[in-house]
Amino acid sequence: MLRFPLVLSLAAGPLALGQNPNPSAPAASPTPFAPSAQQVRPGIGSEALFVGKTWVSPAGTEYTFEPHGAGHTQDNALKWHHIGGGIVQVDLTGRPKENTRYFKFVSATEAFYNGDKRDITKPVHLK
Repeated sequence: MLRFPLVLSLAAGPLALGQNPNPSAPAASPTPFAPSAQQVRPGIGSEALFVGKTWVSPAGTEYTFEPHGAGHTQDNALKWHHIGGGIVQVDLTGRPKENTRYFKFVSATEAFYNGDKRDITKPVHLK
C-alpha cells in the first residue's frame, strides 16, 4: 500500500465557512435535484389552486374565486377566507349564515366542498 503525505497550504490564510478555496473557479451550479420553480407545487388550500378560477358543484353552482377574498356565484357575491387546515370558508353575501360553504382545494384539478366543515367530501370540478 502506497502512502502519500497530505500537504495543506494555508499561505493565503484560513478560509471562512462557505468561502471558495479557488476564487478563479466558476461558481457551482445548482444541483439537478433541486426543484425548479415549475416543479414546486402549491400546497393544499393554496390560493394558486383556486383564485382566478371557477369551481362547479354537482348541482351546477359556479363558485368563482377572485383575489383578496372576493368572488361570486351565478346569483350572489361571495367572500372567502382561510380558516386553517387548508380549508377555505365561503360566505354568500345577502344570504343567511347557513349558506356558508367550506372548500378544500387538494390540487389544481381536485377539490371538495360542503356546508359542514367537518365533512368536506362533495367533489367540485374546475370549469
